[in-house]
Amino acid sequence: MKTAWAAILLVITGAAAGASPQGIDGFIRANLASSGAPGIAYAAVDAGTISTGADGVTRRGSADPVTADTPFRIGSVTKSFTALAIMQLHERGLIGLDDTVATYLPAFGKGPLKAV
Repeated sequence: MKTAWAAILLVITGAAAGASPQGIDGFIRANLASSGAPGIAYAAVDAGTISTGADGVTRRGSADPVTADTPFRIGSVTKSFTALAIMQLHERGLIGLDDTVATYLPAFGKGPLKAV
């Protein structure tokens, strides 16, 4: 889990630093070793263009390289990011915390997936 956080923070830091998709590779090469993560895969979106890349290995001591398609086990980290995104949308007045899922995804209001 610690390694997953290091990799996530590495990418977020690169994005916050204004790294372009072309410059992210250099940023990752310069910072991967100090991040504590053995490897990283990323996707960057710039003006509608998606770039992917990867660097490092799948785990310490391994020779298996990380690729853009390498799956990473990140546990429950995504729940925290989802909660953060929901609160940011709520603070901007774009969603209500008491709204049902069907408010935004109408398919959840039909049939056995009906929202309560």
